[in-house]
Amino acid sequence: MFEIIVLIYLAVFLGYGVAVKKWADSTQKELDMTTLLGIPLIRLLPGLLRCKLLSEEERLNLGKLAPVNEIEKSTDHYVAGKLGVVFLVLVAGGFISLIVGHDYSPKEIIEDKIEKPSYGIETEEMLLEYEIVVGEQEVTGQMPLSFQEVMPVKEEAQEILQERMTQLPTYMLQEGDSIDRVTRGLSFEAYPFEDQVAVSYQVFTPEIMTDKGALIPLNMTIGEQYPIAIKVQLEIGDSSIEGVLNFEALRQPMSLEEEAGALAQRIQEDESKVQLPVELLEGEGQILWFRPASGIQGQKVFAVFVLLAVLALITRKRQLETALAIRQQQIRSDFPDVVGKLTMLINGGMTFQRAWMKVVADYQSRHVSKRPLYEEMITATHQIENGMPMREVLERFGQRTGNKEIIRMTGILIQNVRLGGSSLADALKQLSIEAWDVRINNARIQGEKASTKLLLPMGISFITVILIVLAPTMMTLSQ
Repeated sequence: MFEIIVLIYLAVFLGYGVAVKKWADSTQKELDMTTLLGIPLIRLLPGLLRCKLLSEEERLNLGKLAPVNEIEKSTDHYVAGKLGVVFLVLVAGGFISLIVGHDYSPKEIIEDKIEKPSYGIETEEMLLEYEIVVGEQEVTGQMPLSFQEVMPVKEEAQEILQERMTQLPTYMLQEGDSIDRVTRGLSFEAYPFEDQVAVSYQVFTPEIMTDKGALIPLNMTIGEQYPIAIKVQLEIGDSSIEGVLNFEALRQPMSLEEEAGALAQRIQEDESKVQLPVELLEGEGQILWFRPASGIQGQKVFAVFVLLAVLALITRKRQLETALAIRQQQIRSDFPDVVGKLTMLINGGMTFQRAWMKVVADYQSRHVSKRPLYEEMITATHQIENGMPMREVLERFGQRTGNKEIIRMTGILIQNVRLGGSSLADALKQLSIEAWDVRINNARIQGEKASTKLLLPMGISFITVILIVLAPTMMTLSQ
């Protein structure tokens, strides 16, 4: 019944959604689903109530966003969207409430006597609440209880055991076998039934069947039947009965698994040697014996080194990416200095080309470690000395650096280098200010990253200090 209620609930609201999507006109097809769901609902509301769904701030914002001739339409769509969201939330809440709360039972007072479950019914677990009231004082709590099934009286137990005795052979048989044709052994379960009837087994024909219920094919001939007698004892509570069950075992050709299980019994040993079986007991086939592999296989070692080679390639690629990242970082770091020097020299009366040469010469005279931006400027200087046009030199310089700020600078230089004068100086000055701002922001970001990386060692140090302080105290308490 509950499943039917849930299906009806879902069908109603899914049908509503499909109907709304189908009834929507061409102007409403582009609206989101929540707005579409809310349009039929808003049409059912009176105008006064519809106005109360909007705050004054929402009205002002809608008036700013929508054209004058579409304010009313936009307002209706906005309110419909709000109603659609509420509708979806309530539908989902109702569905979850049905699923979660269908088995809820209210708190109720019970009698001081609780009947135990009848025999054959599983043990019942129950959580009870209690209240102890004395005057105005009250104590409450919970107590888990387990109610075992009522054991049958002796006469009833004997009837149950007799019934189980007649059913037991069916439970003992493997799939495909019968009482007069046992080919796969028998099942000796201690509790084969769903109740508390316990069964113990004793095999009277140990040469044919083990005490685990498995046949012994080495002592049997194919196609011949062997009688099996098994003494069983069934118990329930204080009652028990005994009986003997008779089966007929039929020897069938051994499977490969059975052949493997019989190998240990077929090994022959004398004073000088051990004879291993090389032929199957039944049918055609052979048995091959091997010494287990020892040592390390060379192919596997080579495969490991192939993997190491791949990892090395990946590591080299990562190193290259890291080197490129460091190069870009150094270029970004030196860029504000270069722009500042060029700006100062051009403002001092130098031409752009002389200012460029001056910056390069100063870098070469300092004999410092190589900086990629200055090295690229040296390359550009050599190209200028070799007669390459300035426009092409600057374009190649920007492409080699791969920095968007430098590419932007080269664009400004290409446009203004011919004009010279204050226009170039002003452009470089503005570019220098922006570059320094970028450098300051990058320094701030790097500082924040460094402080974050320090959290782990600081935490480890703090834990170490705590352990050092607490260790003597713990040693004292343990003595």
